[in-house]
Amino acid sequence: MRLTSAIACLVGVTLTTAAAAVAEPPKGSITIERIADIKYPTNPAWSPDGTKVAFLWDAAGKQDLFVVTPGSRPVALTDFPVDPDLLQSDLGAFAWISNDEILFGRNGRLWKVSAASGKPAPMPGALGDAGAFSLSRDRQMIAFLRRGNLWVGNVSAGTERQLTNLPDGLAANVPTFSNDGRWLT
Repeated sequence: MRLTSAIACLVGVTLTTAAAAVAEPPKGSITIERIADIKYPTNPAWSPDGTKVAFLWDAAGKQDLFVVTPGSRPVALTDFPVDPDLLQSDLGAFAWISNDEILFGRNGRLWKVSAASGKPAPMPGALGDAGAFSLSRDRQMIAFLRRGNLWVGNVSAGTERQLTNLPDGLAANVPTFSNDGRWLT
């Protein structure tokens, strides 16, 4: 009887200690949850006038676009929810189109956001589905994919034209502009 009571007491203490360990990890210890909560910036890009830096900041699959003026704190320009199926937000490439405006891809759509206001909006018109894109150096032309084909457009005019007509089963990759803006590679 004493042995059974002693074992029961020992098991009770062990379970209580184990429950406390699960509830609160020791200060300074590394856990999966703490690692997932670490924010890390990626893809920094200076504004054309060199006064601000835009970057993607990722924490546990939630990726948002931020902008910072050197010496200041970063400001979130987007705050999209995480896709419950993928457990991540789907922010793609981004590029400055002026000293204040940034284009970015999200869920296959092209979005625009002002660094001053931080209110993202889908790009209206024909370029709206240009989510995977690259810009020319002068930020006037955009190259993008639509249904596996390569298209090019004028950012300010919102015009576009198809460059390839690939058969089903073939698809182009997102191109980049040559330095002089005359070629796509």
